[in-house]
Amino acid sequence: MLLPTGGGLHAYWVLNARVDKDALPLVEKINKGIAKQVGGDATHDITRLLRVPETTNFPNKKKAASGRIKNPVPAAKLCGPKYDFADLEKFQEEIEEYNHTGGSDLPEDISKEPASLQKLLNISPWFSERWNGNTFTESKDGTGNIDRSGNDYALALFLKDNGISQEEIAQYLYHFPHGKGQEAGLPYIQRTVAKIWARDTKDPPVCSDDSQPNEFKFSKLGDLLSTPPKPVDYLVDRLLLQSGLSVLAAKPKVGKTTLAEQLALCVGTGEDFLGRSSKQGLVLYFTLENGEELFLEHMREMGAKKDVPIEVCEVRVANEISALDSAIKAKAPRLVVIDTIAHFTTVDDFNDYAEISRKLAPLDSLAKKHKTHIMIIHHAKKERGASDMDSVLGSTAITGTVGSILILDKDKEENRLIQTIQRRGENIPKSVLKFDEQKKQYSILGTQQVARREVMQKSILDFLSANPGATEKAIKEGVTGRNEDKGRALRALLSNGEVERAKSQVGRAWTYSVRQLPPFLSKVKAG
Repeated sequence: MLLPTGGGLHAYWVLNARVDKDALPLVEKINKGIAKQVGGDATHDITRLLRVPETTNFPNKKKAASGRIKNPVPAAKLCGPKYDFADLEKFQEEIEEYNHTGGSDLPEDISKEPASLQKLLNISPWFSERWNGNTFTESKDGTGNIDRSGNDYALALFLKDNGISQEEIAQYLYHFPHGKGQEAGLPYIQRTVAKIWARDTKDPPVCSDDSQPNEFKFSKLGDLLSTPPKPVDYLVDRLLLQSGLSVLAAKPKVGKTTLAEQLALCVGTGEDFLGRSSKQGLVLYFTLENGEELFLEHMREMGAKKDVPIEVCEVRVANEISALDSAIKAKAPRLVVIDTIAHFTTVDDFNDYAEISRKLAPLDSLAKKHKTHIMIIHHAKKERGASDMDSVLGSTAITGTVGSILILDKDKEENRLIQTIQRRGENIPKSVLKFDEQKKQYSILGTQQVARREVMQKSILDFLSANPGATEKAIKEGVTGRNEDKGRALRALLSNGEVERAKSQVGRAWTYSVRQLPPFLSKVKAG
């Protein structure tokens, strides 16, 4: 008898007689053996097998997101003979029995919330990610669905490694939103705890008593001052720490992706980034918003060579933190760029401080664990008037978690501006970026004040070349900008000798002209 489940089929061998409950352990062994023979999954637990005919199978959120829809289970149809139980016994396969001191003695009342739940949510990013469903164990059928029993097993193993008692682990399994404790009941929870206690775990606890002491430990200032300072390890000199997390934020179409791609190319080749030296190494670039095609187009325009060590990914996965941990461990990159964070992980509300903290804390931990730099690309607020720190879209948990904040913006004259705010290193004050049309890369023209003065000086020189002998009043009327800036720029041009002045033949006003250099000096300057 076959019944559809929404993601496959359930196969039933119908018996011609009732089986006594004492034979249920043998039934599970036969289930396991038949599943192995026909290439089915490893499920043999009798509490999980029945799909009741004429009911509806509703997929969970993860399955629905992958395209699964609710699936009515039709009336059962017998499509084969009935079997004698004795005829099926030849298929039985031994199920590992566990010699343990726990599991069967768990209390029947497990509905109480675990006492350590809130503590673990606060101190363990791994636990928080799994408890909230952001990281999960995938089923082995390749569909990307949640393996709820695998989820329970991983959770229980973590709890055992961190000194949680059997009784409290049972409470965790009962309350775990992404497990099957409540559905499967106490026998299933008992078996899960028994399996965990039978396993000889060699992995160190994630949140052991050593990492979370019960007493505060203080160090004397004198002892600390006598310790030689450790050199700061930068990926980009005085800008990005080698082991750290940063955010690059800008409004749409300002150029954040172009600048991030430039950073990736500079690290891949070991070239300077915005005038600061960088360390050469592998770059992992998640081009989740624009895709590989546009990324490759930009790289070609920037003159990237085939041997530059940059690896690109445009595919999003469900358990992104675990997958990223594995990728960094296997490839050892100097830099990871996530473009954008909104496309990398699911965030319900970017203004929720607690949620953002839970999302970014694992990234920060990965950066420190693997001694790599992770840069996340994010959007800035569209409205003007926000302070530089507050211009990053969403909760202040973003700017509070990262070590370096890079902000791109445009001024009223459409000049692109960059500014950094850092815990370590040397901030880049609000500066004007110059875009090289040939290399398709940015460089810093100067601080906003210096760049504005240089632009104003060029405008005055252009005006005087066309209008020699103009008065200051005429210059201010003929050149756009603030009169205060024009006055400063004109004085600077006089001071450095690029402009000369003379008394007007009419009235007392000064007239201004571009200084004419002797022919031999003109050739020297031009050379």
